[in-house]
Amino acid sequence: MRRTLVRSVILFAYYMKLLNFSVGDDFISVMKDDVYHDLHNNFDFLGYSYDVVSKEFKLVFKRGNGDWIQNKGIEGLTFKFIGVSFLKIKEGDSTEYPDDESCLDGIGFNVEEMRSDMDSFLASNQFQDDYDMIFTFASGQAIKIHSKEVLFETN
Repeated sequence: MRRTLVRSVILFAYYMKLLNFSVGDDFISVMKDDVYHDLHNNFDFLGYSYDVVSKEFKLVFKRGNGDWIQNKGIEGLTFKFIGVSFLKIKEGDSTEYPDDESCLDGIGFNVEEMRSDMDSFLASNQFQDDYDMIFTFASGQAIKIHSKEVLFETN
């Protein structure tokens, strides 16, 4: 009985579902309900939060300023990772260019064997449920995560 329970927990934590979005072909955007959200040009990264007890991790972006900004009706975006089973954060260096801290460089996926690589991702936006998701920033910061589910929210 105990052995079965351990296997169930491992399987439960191993497969991830993107509930309501997909990563764009350009690796800087997401698509939700046929709406293109460009996180590199139109949104600034605000930060993240992690609730250890509930195993929920959130990445928060706010709409940027500028005449070129699209999605004017959306103030912010949040990626909500539910049931986190892997999380790795690499610090960036934005001393020379402080604005780089909030600038997304890319969104992609990696296989489990690439967990030590925090600087690149697969050259495909086709998600598979055993992949980790990675966010890289112009400052060199990177966030790699695996969870049971990922929800994309706009507000």
